[in-house]
Amino acid sequence: FEERTSEALALVGLDEKFLDKRHFELSSGQTQRIAFALALSLRVPFYLLDEPTNSVDIGTSKLFSKAINLMHARYGCGFVIASHDKKWLSMLANECVFLHKGRVCEFEYKNIFEIEGGVLSFGGGARLNLASNFKGKSKITINPSKIKISKTVGEGQISGILHSASLYMGDEKLLKVKVGDFLIKIFSHDDEITKIGERVFLEFEDGSMLALE
Repeated sequence: FEERTSEALALVGLDEKFLDKRHFELSSGQTQRIAFALALSLRVPFYLLDEPTNSVDIGTSKLFSKAINLMHARYGCGFVIASHDKKWLSMLANECVFLHKGRVCEFEYKNIFEIEGGVLSFGGGARLNLASNFKGKSKITINPSKIKISKTVGEGQISGILHSASLYMGDEKLLKVKVGDFLIKIFSHDDEITKIGERVFLEFEDGSMLALE
C-alpha cells in the first residue's frame, strides 16, 4: 500500500510528508489533491469523478489529466467524469455524453429558443418558418454541428454578424453569430471564417432542430 500511495501522491505533485499534516494545515487545493491521490492508490477498475477540477488551478488540472491517462495506460483503469470544465474534458475524454435536465441528449443543447406558431423570431426582422411538426411547440434546440456557415448568401439562409470565435474541443471551433437579439452557437472546422464583425450566412441542415416543449 505504501508503494501505491507514494506513486499516487507523486502523480498529483505531492510527497509523503503531506500525509502527516492535519486537515486544517492544508489548503483546499491540497486537500483535493490528497483525496484524489488516495482514491488512485486503490487502482480500482472504474472511477466516478464528480467535478474533479472544481476549485483547483490550471496546473492541478493538468496534473489530474496526466494522472488519469497514466492510470488508464498502466493499470487499465476506466474513468467516468461528470464536469462542466469542457476545455479540460476536451483534452482528456475519449467520448462525451451531454445531459439536459437529467436526460441524455442527442447533442449539446447550446442553442435553445422559444417559438410561437411554428415561427422562430430572433428579433430585428430575422425569423425562421419551421416545419409543420413544430407547430404547437413552444421551445426548440438547434444542433450546433448541423449549422452551415458561409460568407456567401444562399437560398433559405439567415444572416448575422460573427461575434466571437474560440477553440472548443480539439481542433473544433465554437463560433458565436449574432442574429437579431440572440447569439447562435456553431461548431465549425472552417479556418476561413475568423474575422470578428464580418457578415456571415447560416443554413440549418435537415434534422438540426429538436422540439423540447
